[in-house]
Formats: sequence, C-alpha cells, structure tokens
Amino acid sequence: RAQPGADETARRVRALGREAVVAPVLQTRALPARLDLADAGALAFTSRNGVAAFAALTNERHLPVFA
Repeated sequence: RAQPGADETARRVRALGREAVVAPVLQTRALPARLDLADAGALAFTSRNGVAAFAALTNERHLPVFA
C-alpha cells in the first residue's frame, strides 16, 4: 500500500499481533484535472486515495458512490 496509508495499515496489523513490513513500491500524487460530471450517474472508487483526490478536485457530493 502507498504512503501514508501503508503506515496506518501496518499499525492495525501490529495491533492484531502480527508482523508488518512497510515497503511500498508506489507513491500517490494528485494530478490537476477538470471533471465533467454532467452525464455521470455514479462514481466508482478503488481506493481511499482516489476518494481523497476526487474530494480535493470538486465539491460535488450528489452522486451515488461504489467503493
């Protein structure tokens, strides 16, 4: 998992008594984008990072979300 989520997940894994190794090979960064949601019926997100990037780009909150 990419940072900062990798450390958060590792803390939860350790709290369950398991060993956690944090060695992410990915880094997330938001790219500038213009969203046209006029014809969108819903949104699909595959990660918390995707939700955060969307929330930073727009104040639109009216569409159903699949995650």
